[in-house]
Amino acid sequence: MIDFTISSVKFLHSLKIKYLFIVLLINQTGYSYESCICGFVKDKKTGEPIQFAHIFIANTSKGTTSDKNGQFRLENIPYGNFTLVCSIVGYESYIRDMNLLPDEQIKLVITLQSSVVILDEIELVAKADKKWEKAFKEFKRELLGNTPNAVECKIVNPWVVDFEKYRRKRIIKAQVNQPLIINNHALGYQISFLISRFEKEKDHLFYLGYPSFDVLDTADSSQLKKFQTNREKTFRGSLRHFFYALVNNRLKEEGFMAFRISSGYENIHLESLQEALEKDYFNPLEISQVVSELNPWGICIFYTENMVEVMYTGKEWKDSPYFDAHYQVSRIVLNDLLEINQYGYVFNPYDYVVNGYLSEERLANMLPFEYCQQRSNTGKPVQ
Repeated sequence: MIDFTISSVKFLHSLKIKYLFIVLLINQTGYSYESCICGFVKDKKTGEPIQFAHIFIANTSKGTTSDKNGQFRLENIPYGNFTLVCSIVGYESYIRDMNLLPDEQIKLVITLQSSVVILDEIELVAKADKKWEKAFKEFKRELLGNTPNAVECKIVNPWVVDFEKYRRKRIIKAQVNQPLIINNHALGYQISFLISRFEKEKDHLFYLGYPSFDVLDTADSSQLKKFQTNREKTFRGSLRHFFYALVNNRLKEEGFMAFRISSGYENIHLESLQEALEKDYFNPLEISQVVSELNPWGICIFYTENMVEVMYTGKEWKDSPYFDAHYQVSRIVLNDLLEINQYGYVFNPYDYVVNGYLSEERLANMLPFEYCQQRSNTGKPVQ
C-alpha cells in the first residue's frame, strides 16, 4: 500500500523476461508544514523509556530518534494516510497506519515488546556458511535489482539476514531481525529498510518492507553533482515519472507514449507497433477520458478497464518486442480506481499490476517521497 496507508507496490514481469511478483510496502503522501507527531517510546513490560529508537515515516527522509527520556518529535511531515514505523534492536517493530489532517498534531505513547536476538551467533554462522553466502548473493541481487545503481549499493550489515532451509531447490525465505542498512552511492542515500517478508521461488519474488531515507553527506561538489544527475536519470522513465506525466497531462513532453489495448487483444504481442495501431489493437490514451481533474489537494483519479501499454521514448531497450519501436515497454493493469497526487504518487498501488520494463524497478532505483515533490512541474532536476 502506498501513499495514504502502507504501500504495497506490485510488479508482475512478463515481456520476454521471467515472471516476478513484488509487493513493496512504501509510503507516499502530500505535505503540510505544520503537522507533527510527538510522544514517547516505552518498554511494554517495564514502562521504562527506550532511548535511540528510530521513528520514521515510511518512504521519506522524515525520521528521528528517541532521547534519553524516550521522547521524540517529528515535524513538517506528510498529511493524509501514511505508515509510522518505530524500530530498535532487541524489540519487535511498531508499525501503524495513520491518517493525519493538515495542521494536526498527534501525541502517541509507543510501547515496544522485547524480542530475543542473538546477533553474534547469526554473524558467525553467516561468515562460515557457504550456503548462506550463496543465498545472500541471490537475495541481494533480487532486492537491489540488476541496474548500474545496484552496482554502487552496499549492504552495511548483511549478518542481520538469515535464511530458512528447504528441501526443494531454488526456494529462499529471508528472515531479517533488524533494519537492513544500504548505502546507495549512486543516488546519495542511506536506506534503512525494515523487511517484514522476503520469499523467492524460482522466478517468482515477493517482499514487503518499510524504507527510510537519509542523505549521504558529502563536501565534494563533484560527488553532489553526480548524485543529482543520477537521481534525475533514475527518475526519468520510472513508474513515478509516468504517473507524474499522466496526471499533469505531459505524456508527450516527458517522453511517454501510452495506449489503451482493445479488449480481447491483451495477450497478443505483435512485432510491429505500427501494425497494432493500424489494426486498432492499440488506441492512444485519451487522458481526459481516464483521469479526473486534480482536486484542491492535488489528487486525481485514474481508471480504465483496458490494459495500458506504456512506452518511454527517452531510453532504448534491447528487449522491446517491437522492431519499429526500440523503447522501454511496459503494460499496466488497473484492478481499481487509482488515487494519484500531482507529483505522481499513487496512494493505492496495490490496485495495479505492471508487466515489462517497469516491473524491474528495485530498491537501488528507489527515490524518497521528497524528490518528486521538490521537482518542478517543468521536469527540471532537483538542485
